[in-house]
Amino acid sequence: MVRKGHESHDSSIVGSKEDLAKAFEAFSRSSAELVEYFGVLQRRIADLTAQLERSKRLAAIGEMSATLAHEIRNPLSGISLSVSILKRRLKGETERDLIRNIEMGIERMEGIIRDILNFSQDLVVRKDKIDWCVLANKVISQMRHRLGGSNVRVEIEGEGSLVADFCLIERVLVNLIDNSFDALDGKGMIFLIGQEDEAGFSILVRDNGPGFSQEVLNKAVEPFFTTKTKGTGLGLAIVSRIIEAHSGRMSLSNWEQGAEVKLWLPS
Repeated sequence: MVRKGHESHDSSIVGSKEDLAKAFEAFSRSSAELVEYFGVLQRRIADLTAQLERSKRLAAIGEMSATLAHEIRNPLSGISLSVSILKRRLKGETERDLIRNIEMGIERMEGIIRDILNFSQDLVVRKDKIDWCVLANKVISQMRHRLGGSNVRVEIEGEGSLVADFCLIERVLVNLIDNSFDALDGKGMIFLIGQEDEAGFSILVRDNGPGFSQEVLNKAVEPFFTTKTKGTGLGLAIVSRIIEAHSGRMSLSNWEQGAEVKLWLPS
């Protein structure tokens, strides 16, 4: 025969063990969550540190590049003026061909200087509400001279409004379409896709070209990196700076038919 007091004592021991097991389980679960959260924080700190170092490096590169660009621009203006005077005086076709070659070289150097100054300048973002279709059609109209005479077609999709600096985002899209055009080598499709969501606006620029190589995916936004025979390698670096100035995000990837650049801008 078991005494009543013993039954109460045994049940309290069992209850204590169950409570202890539950508490230990809760503690283990909380510990695992803390470890996971600590890992997330470590990765976030590493990302922010890398971004800070990159920003410092880009600032130094931008300052140096701007100084060089200004120093080059002054003598280049003198050369351009001298060439224009020579052009008026020379009569022979051979001499005029030589002058045209010099003019093409000057034009290319001026384009390089513009890219460098665009990359190094301080960005002032003036945000307005922009209709996606108006923006996309303005960009296509601006690039008609580049696209005309080729077999490259641009298709605009989506609707909605974004909050951004019209001129800066216009420059972004021109640069991205220009890159796609070069990749397509005169034939193919470029897709401009806009989509509004609760937090902001997404823009996809796609083409059905060869896609990005792994090297491009790793280094594309680094200043002066390029796989082209011509150009400064500042196109995507400028795009990245403009998107960052809008507190947005940019990513490069490949889709099933070619290359894709995704932009996201907050409301």
